[in-house]
Amino acid sequence: VWDMRRINGLFQRPPWVSMASPTALEEVDLGPDVREGKVLWSFQGDIPDWFYCLLMPCFLSAYFGIPKVSTRELRQFLLESNFTGRLPDPALGEFIALAVVPMGWSWAVYLAQTVLKAAMCRPGTGLDPTRLLVQGAPTPRIGFRYSERIVFWLYVDYFGVLSIESEGDPSTRGRAFSERDKMSAALKRAGF
Repeated sequence: VWDMRRINGLFQRPPWVSMASPTALEEVDLGPDVREGKVLWSFQGDIPDWFYCLLMPCFLSAYFGIPKVSTRELRQFLLESNFTGRLPDPALGEFIALAVVPMGWSWAVYLAQTVLKAAMCRPGTGLDPTRLLVQGAPTPRIGFRYSERIVFWLYVDYFGVLSIESEGDPSTRGRAFSERDKMSAALKRAGF
């Protein structure tokens, strides 16, 4: 996490963004009448290196540069130091700047959550956006119809599913994992 306090002062506050929270999960009604004869399945996962997948828009890169260090000078220094990693390419620009969204930036969470939600909830993913848990929003009802037996949540670089299924149904475990697979596929289709 970068110390971005000075840079953050140059930007307006980001708008509110819909996210899940422990409180949103707590609001799911799992009373006895819902649980009777049912099995509860849940899984959650982390998206590895999510912030490093989010490229910084070029027009913002000047705010996240290293002043007075040219790409050519840094490349020459690294070559002289026998650096074996990836070298900066002067053809890509004259100065050094972050290419990804830094976690300490005031807009980082907003962008990470907005991109995650757009990737997961766009048409064709198989995920129903009305089943998304959001802090402060009405909680999707867990019901008896097949489409009502699942809720999911997204939180910056983290996601999860809660599914309630009939006890003894051999497809029960498969349904929860099927939703996980839909989430993974949605990220891959979005280019992540």
